[in-house]
Amino acid sequence: MLKKCLVVLLVLFIPAAVLAVGTPANTQIVNGDDNATANQADTWGDIVFEYVSEYNDTFYATSDTVQAIVDTAYDLAVIADYDTEYSGKGDTKYISYSITNTGNSTDSISLQVEYVSEDPWSYKIFLDDDNDGVHDANELTEISSVLLAEDAGESIFVAVIIPDTAVDLDSTRIRLIVTDGVGASGDSWPNLAANSRDRQTDTVLVMIAGPVLFVSKTVDTTTYGTDPYDTLIYTIYYDNDGSGTATNVVIYDVLPRYTTWVVASIDTSGLHDTPTCSASVAFDTDFSGPFESAEGTNVQRIRITLLTNISPNDGDVYGTVQNTATDKDAGYIRFRVTIN
Repeated sequence: MLKKCLVVLLVLFIPAAVLAVGTPANTQIVNGDDNATANQADTWGDIVFEYVSEYNDTFYATSDTVQAIVDTAYDLAVIADYDTEYSGKGDTKYISYSITNTGNSTDSISLQVEYVSEDPWSYKIFLDDDNDGVHDANELTEISSVLLAEDAGESIFVAVIIPDTAVDLDSTRIRLIVTDGVGASGDSWPNLAANSRDRQTDTVLVMIAGPVLFVSKTVDTTTYGTDPYDTLIYTIYYDNDGSGTATNVVIYDVLPRYTTWVVASIDTSGLHDTPTCSASVAFDTDFSGPFESAEGTNVQRIRITLLTNISPNDGDVYGTVQNTATDKDAGYIRFRVTIN
């Protein structure tokens, strides 16, 4: 009795390309049929059955074509996360954000600034024409949305317009809301542990800080030592971390007990914006004054009057004292005393 045996070899050709933002929306994913060289699985989606009959003849078959259409998947990259920004009265504070469409289709991204609390100032959104994150005077295109292709980005500015009537420590708290085409409800793509990224927000406080000086002091006890009659070197560091210029700055320093002033030891070479800045130094021999220009070993108080203004914060972290040779918002003064 002749036994029949059917041997079937199934060959599939499967694409392996993966895009950073996923396959574009409305792409047709096609599988089935034998589309290129006959009886060869050699192009996207081909399916070929190869089998041999009991008479050792080889046959081929294929299937119907099936297809799936890729849905539109919406997504936004996480935008910047600001906390507190400082500015001056009558100024416009420009806060930079980068918006990126990480979905798989061209998307109209809506932009909105929402007042949250404190003072209700005026707010606008401008396009960053050159995408450099720095606002230029000619960047005046006001927008409420941006149209972005998949994987494309755009920089914008939220402009906080501060009235002339604002005073130090006045503030406003605002929220930038960025929403992609699916809306606030989201489409749950990508599959994140938290909510989808279809609606991104950032809340920021803008405050009128004016000039805010932070001061630190150090004592050098290693150069000469700390035995009686040894010399101590004191350094006063100052840094303007506020958004306004500090004017008419006067520094008063009372010598510590058990010390004696070293004549001609005052060192102003570390003043801000040196050598443009200079200082006037006066001395007092008791706590009641007056201050005089002459100095002697009986000095008890010194008064240092800075003759130029201290510029606003040049980018230092607020609340810290940072000092470099090129700083115009920071400096130091040094003097010596001896231990009695």
